[in-house]
Amino acid sequence: MTIDELQQAVLNDLTTELQDTPNFNGDKLALKVSNAILEIEEIRRYPDSYSDEMIAADVERFRTTIYKLALYDYARIGAYGESTHSENGTNRGYIDRDKLLSLVVPLSRVL
Repeated sequence: MTIDELQQAVLNDLTTELQDTPNFNGDKLALKVSNAILEIEEIRRYPDSYSDEMIAADVERFRTTIYKLALYDYARIGAYGESTHSENGTNRGYIDRDKLLSLVVPLSRVL
């Protein structure tokens, strides 16, 4: 599976889950999926010797993490910087986003 195919697959899954929610925005969701994939690639720090196919195969291992990151970021649109929210007797707390990335470790060190 290529990175583009992975991105489309995750986007399709999230669209299926979220399309009936109020204010659904497919363009913003697609951006969140794309950014989640880029974040995984950035954290992994692939060596120059990795081909595009090798990178895509590795990134695919983090499909559920990409899904969770994109969903988390999409759900937080409009709540940038909030860690808790209280309104009309309803209280919301948010998990630490970094916990979603806890299984993503770099492949190589920066010299």
